[in-house]
Amino acid sequence: MTYSTPITLGTTYYNCPEHLNDFVEDNIDYVDHLIIVDDGSEPSKRASLYLDKHSKLSLYEVTKDVGFNSHGCRNLIMKECQTDWCMLLDIDRKFIYNDYDWEQIHEALPHLDENMLWKMQIFVNYTKEIERKGALTLKKSVWVQENSVNDFLISKKLFWSVGGYDEEYVGIRHGDRQFLAQIETVASGVGCLLHPCLRFTRKASLIEGGIKPLKLSWMPELKETIKNRIKNPSPNKPVLQFPWRKVF
Repeated sequence: MTYSTPITLGTTYYNCPEHLNDFVEDNIDYVDHLIIVDDGSEPSKRASLYLDKHSKLSLYEVTKDVGFNSHGCRNLIMKECQTDWCMLLDIDRKFIYNDYDWEQIHEALPHLDENMLWKMQIFVNYTKEIERKGALTLKKSVWVQENSVNDFLISKKLFWSVGGYDEEYVGIRHGDRQFLAQIETVASGVGCLLHPCLRFTRKASLIEGGIKPLKLSWMPELKETIKNRIKNPSPNKPVLQFPWRKVF
């Protein structure tokens, strides 16, 4: 299928083969290019063992497990992206109404401001306390639709205007909000695509094997560096500071 405005979809992968083919099958017919970056999975769970080649699919591997490096992998996606627009989604995401949601994206895309960040909506389940009766607390499950922190549509021009993600966060499960704060400093605005809506395909993001992410205990120098970048974003950050290769 051909659309008036080309779009790339990118996702990062780590030790979760059960989500891999569903993500590809759900989305590949609706995009011009699908890029997957394997962030150093253990040998038996590498994405290359579970994926078939496809003309619209590119697979890259980080060849050493350097720790949580999803943000560096997203920089690689954007470096290899050949279209003006790229949607970045986590691999455990799925559109609720797949055909309809992608149709809405393609209808909107030619009219979107490339200097704006476009966030995606996601359904999130919260357990809410509704009443206390003595020692007994009554709780209720509540579904809420809200902006996802790390699923969004962005132009290459806007992404690289702040130099991409901060790769100094390697090994720290953190950094999306800081990157987006930098984007919001230079963007003409932040919008939200209301029609497409995502849901989680797993209850929690689990790390299986490999190097465990560090706790949020940066060096004070790193914290100050990122703080300064939010005030004055730099397009000249060091990126792709890890070993990688293209598989196909």
